Amino acid sequence: MIPTLYQICFEQNQIPQVKSPMVAFDNTSNERPELREYHSFKKIIDNQYATELYGVFGPRAEEKLRYSGKEIYDEIVSNPGKEFYLFNHARIQSVVFLNVWEQGEYFHPGIKKIMRYVLDKNGYDYTVIDSIMTEKQMCFCSYFVATKKAWIEYMQFVDDIKSTLSALPDE
Repeated sequence: MIPTLYQICFEQNQIPQVKSPMVAFDNTSNERPELREYHSFKKIIDNQYATELYGVFGPRAEEKLRYSGKEIYDEIVSNPGKEFYLFNHARIQSVVFLNVWEQGEYFHPGIKKIMRYVLDKNGYDYTVIDSIMTEKQMCFCSYFVATKKAWIEYMQFVDDIKSTLSALPDE
């Protein structure tokens, strides 16, 4: 499968700056800025832009990853047949923290307690919060390319979590 690498453009001046093999994804209307990339993920799936293998990257992805879109594309093409390709921009975090939840707790105290509740409420294994993760398992941004099937499953998970979080009391 040939990957489609979308680069989200939040401003008109970003569109002509997108370099091949990245494909500009026009989100200049940005109806839900508080949802960050989530809104673009939903638009791609809901509006049938999803290809069989794709990723959705923010405008600063190459800068954060220190990989060009071409390097990402070449890595995927030279390693075909996977359902999920992860590009971790924060590899040093795996040395500092046991997992993504520990890192989250450091910067957002209380997040582990909330996520234990939310995962359990949705029938997901909340013990993952205490597992040890390697740099190949940690992801701090949406820097991945996956099959359409994996994206749909991922977004169902995100929608479950988002819905439960939205229903929590303010405190």
